[in-house]
Amino acid sequence: MPRILLLFLFLLGCSVVAHSEEAKLGRLNIAYASATPRTAYLWIAKENKLFEKHGLTVNLVSIRGSATTMQTLVGGDIDVIYVTGAAAISAAGRGAPVVIIATSGHNDYKMLAHASIASLQQLKGKTIGISNPAGSDYFALRRMLPKLGLVPGKDVSFLTTGIQSSIEKVLLVLEGRIHATLGSSDTVALYELKGQKLSVLADAVENGVYVTSGDIATKRQFLKENPAKLKAFLKAMIEGMGWQSEIKRFLARCCESI
Repeated sequence: MPRILLLFLFLLGCSVVAHSEEAKLGRLNIAYASATPRTAYLWIAKENKLFEKHGLTVNLVSIRGSATTMQTLVGGDIDVIYVTGAAAISAAGRGAPVVIIATSGHNDYKMLAHASIASLQQLKGKTIGISNPAGSDYFALRRMLPKLGLVPGKDVSFLTTGIQSSIEKVLLVLEGRIHATLGSSDTVALYELKGQKLSVLADAVENGVYVTSGDIATKRQFLKENPAKLKAFLKAMIEGMGWQSEIKRFLARCCESI
């Protein structure tokens, strides 16, 4: 082999190694507040090594509740969180140095009730379960109920469940502990897989109520110092959103757990 060719191959190999090293952006600690089809994108990206593809080593942490998840971000233990927009906005309003950098879009909230409740009028005098008074479901209901002809606190009452996941809140409906709650089309599909029917009484979007529920937030300083890491993270997430077959598998796993 000619000496010049050997030199070329050596230099090419050095270039590939250097590029590989540059592609390694390091570790990201990411927390999410509840297991939902939207947070499934995180696991899809991780299980299919999409984060590694973009040079990241990602550690996913489940922390119950948006408020607690936000505290871990502000405290510095976590780099990025996947929570409701309401939690991030509320924290920022109190002076926390947090910023929303992306969203998976608005939630297709639907008013879900026990199958025995067939109309909105039948909700009068009944109890609607919410996660907490700072949750996106609560803010959505405060805007949605008047459009449906129901006055909060008069026609219907709220019960704080402390449960973020609509999948778990619907269990309270089926157990008769609350009469209705907000959930998504994924929630309805999951229970249909189990053969359990729910009444879908209203759709938030159809009534002009848009609330984001899958927002990605970080601290302003982290955003300033790590733009390449965050860009790589978002690329992996976007790729994960295209794996619809994986979303169906996630729903099947959730179905087995209820």
